[in-house]
Amino acid sequence: MKVQMHTSLEPKRTSCARLTLQVVLFGVITLTLFSALFISYIGLPRSADLASTTAAHAWAKANPTGTRFAYMLYATTKISMCNAVIMAHNIRRLGTPPSIAIVILASVKLDSHPTSEWSAALDAANAVQVPVEPWISSSLRGRSSVWWESLTKLRIFEERGYDKVVYLDADMWLHRNLDHLFMLKRNNDVNDDPHEPPPRSHQATLDQPKATSTDVDSSMLWAPRAYYISPQPFFASTLMVFTPSNARFRQLYDAVTQSTRQDYFDMDVLNDVWDPVTFLPSHYVVLNSELLNSPSLVFEFANASDRIAHTYAHHFSALPNGTYGKPWEVDRPVGHKWRTKRKAAPLFYQLFDMYLDANDRLCPWLQPRDVGRHPPQDS
Repeated sequence: MKVQMHTSLEPKRTSCARLTLQVVLFGVITLTLFSALFISYIGLPRSADLASTTAAHAWAKANPTGTRFAYMLYATTKISMCNAVIMAHNIRRLGTPPSIAIVILASVKLDSHPTSEWSAALDAANAVQVPVEPWISSSLRGRSSVWWESLTKLRIFEERGYDKVVYLDADMWLHRNLDHLFMLKRNNDVNDDPHEPPPRSHQATLDQPKATSTDVDSSMLWAPRAYYISPQPFFASTLMVFTPSNARFRQLYDAVTQSTRQDYFDMDVLNDVWDPVTFLPSHYVVLNSELLNSPSLVFEFANASDRIAHTYAHHFSALPNGTYGKPWEVDRPVGHKWRTKRKAAPLFYQLFDMYLDANDRLCPWLQPRDVGRHPPQDS
């Protein structure tokens, strides 16, 4: 009887073992799927998904020189998409031909928002919207929702079939054509005017660039100096010229995922990772707050007026009352008459008028809740 009982229990024990194994396997599979979904949800790019070379997309058309050039912007919200559309129109207005693409990397969360007006604005600028996964930073969650996804900007370095990219922050006003930047080559001078190159003294490079591995050596980067940050050298990420590189993107990805820093912004990541860098002349991008002061920054120009005339882009950093802010956060004053500061350059207020005019004309899909405007404050 005992032997029979023992024998009869063996199948039950085997069944229990199989059931336990199935439960364990189910748990492992479930945990793996949950981890993958979680990584996708928080927006972190998976470096394993990045091939060493990405085939050219259909929109990456070669220009007459046989190379593929693109201006690149990014957007994660309706208002940043509006800003990108405004920038795209300004790029075309200043003479950039259709053979140079304008690509807006847009968060996939915006896919449910496009309207016929939105599409028409993109078509009018001959620009293309490319959906990308947002990159949400845990180190920036204490800030506004705009900053949460600001690392999405780093996706511009992923290979999409372009030989050279000029990236622009969309919260700037572009004054002059930048197509000459596509002609930059390693260690050459910046010729921003085919008839009158800037003085040699305008150029600056890092004195002792770090050694770079062969897979990233060709990914040179040009950017203006962030003259408003100390210590130097430190470059700004508002305007960058580069050859896309998945290897470089992996370095940026690793730097973010391994960092324990709070408020780790894209400009910090780039300055920590990228070498070598060649500085563009500082007048390529100037803060609009500089226009509030007299005398304004002149760099190596004869006077402030000369510097302003040669500036390529003003980056919005100050509201009409002098505090930090962006132009979409403020409405025009009654009668369209700004309360001006005595020492401010007229262009400071004209920039707000130009932006608000473009916003009204090109972004009719925006709702008040998308913008969050408030009346201009007196200082």
